[in-house]
Amino acid sequence: MPIKKTNISIIGAGKVGKTIGYLLARKRYCINYIINKNYSSSKSACRFIGSGKALPSISSDMQQSDLIIITVPDSEIIRVCKRLTDAKAIRNGQLLIHCSGSQSSSIIKCAKKIVVGSIHFVYSFADPSLAVKTLSGSYAVYEGDEKATSRIMAVIKDLKTIPIRIKPREKLVYHSACVFASNFVVTLESIGVKLMQGSGINELNAVKILLSLSKQTLFNIDKCGVFNALTGPVERGDVKTVLGHLKYIPRRYKSIYKLLTRLTVDVARKKGISYSRVRAISKIL
Repeated sequence: MPIKKTNISIIGAGKVGKTIGYLLARKRYCINYIINKNYSSSKSACRFIGSGKALPSISSDMQQSDLIIITVPDSEIIRVCKRLTDAKAIRNGQLLIHCSGSQSSSIIKCAKKIVVGSIHFVYSFADPSLAVKTLSGSYAVYEGDEKATSRIMAVIKDLKTIPIRIKPREKLVYHSACVFASNFVVTLESIGVKLMQGSGINELNAVKILLSLSKQTLFNIDKCGVFNALTGPVERGDVKTVLGHLKYIPRRYKSIYKLLTRLTVDVARKKGISYSRVRAISKIL
């Protein structure tokens, strides 16, 4: 007996929507509709996914979908839910999931008796063509109605991601951690590249050098733990080097260098480095 496919509509034709749609279309799911503010983006997403019909706006045709996945920016989710209700696009028993990392499923408010949840994929969706090959094995943090749990877990399993359940009220704290570990890494790397260019190394080589160093640091964190992975002048108590950095770093970066050095002193202490070894660095900041 053939397996019954789950009908899906996706609202939001960006990088996340394209990636999820592409992967689920190759499992036990049938992509019904793709909706985006920009109709041409909806059509482009359908071509990328290889199935589905592009709609210019939310429509009552979406009632035939068992699952609606909302992948729009956080600020648009409430507006989308209102539009779903106004367009009579939902029906009792449907599952609505949004993919926000900072918002819980409680912001999904529709007139019908639907089941709601959220899944945040702890993954940097820079390029859908790459993401469809590498999303597998990453983490999927979820929450929602108890009735939604088994269906959410099925989606996570079919995407070959690792489920982690979270309390709805903790999502903002959780998401801020993701920002530190991903978004701010890009910012710090960009600062590093600019500083290295100041030493006469061209941008291409600066990126290669710092990327190699960053990969080694992450490898050390994986193998040794966060605190034991720390190396460098703060860990050594090297006051002279820190003072040298502060002398040559452009003014616009000095405050962030000082703040990060203070925080790194705390990490060094947690690694077990004696206070006497790092005390002198704390005094010069």
